[in-house]
Amino acid sequence: NSTPDSQSLNGLVDQRNRAYLKPLKFFRFFIDWHLNYLIIILVQMSRVKKIEEARSLVLQHLLELEEMIPGSYKSLFRKCGRSNCWCSQQQDGHRFQRITWTEDGIAKSKAIRNEDVEWIKKVTNNFRTFQKMKRKLRGLETQLRSCIERHEKGQVQRTRKLRSYLWAGGRFVRR
Repeated sequence: NSTPDSQSLNGLVDQRNRAYLKPLKFFRFFIDWHLNYLIIILVQMSRVKKIEEARSLVLQHLLELEEMIPGSYKSLFRKCGRSNCWCSQQQDGHRFQRITWTEDGIAKSKAIRNEDVEWIKKVTNNFRTFQKMKRKLRGLETQLRSCIERHEKGQVQRTRKLRSYLWAGGRFVRR
């Protein structure tokens, strides 16, 4: 079997096999590339979808808060200053409610009527919840931006790989 004719015949068969395998190798590369691409896209879409669902819930909760006011509710005690009042003999004095807040860098404070105490507690709590939801929304938007930037970078890299003059051995080739 090691005659010159059999060696040339084996060489011819190897050349034909290589010729047939070349398109198959390209086809396999093409299929692998597209499968990897689809998997990456599906994972990214899943991440974006989760972030958007969370964002939607936060927005819905944020927009449901109608009545809100910045500030802090406090219940304090104060002596009235009259010598014949009961508070002059006690340590605490008369109870009163206040709300304090800052506006344009200036501290403000207002007395609250007894019948409005529960309302003030509710609307100041709503404002704190609103601020918390805004922070959460900013965090989700940062995550979304990061996900989109990763997607952009991946797409550019995959697109460059389609042309050999743009991608060689993992490095960008300048011409």
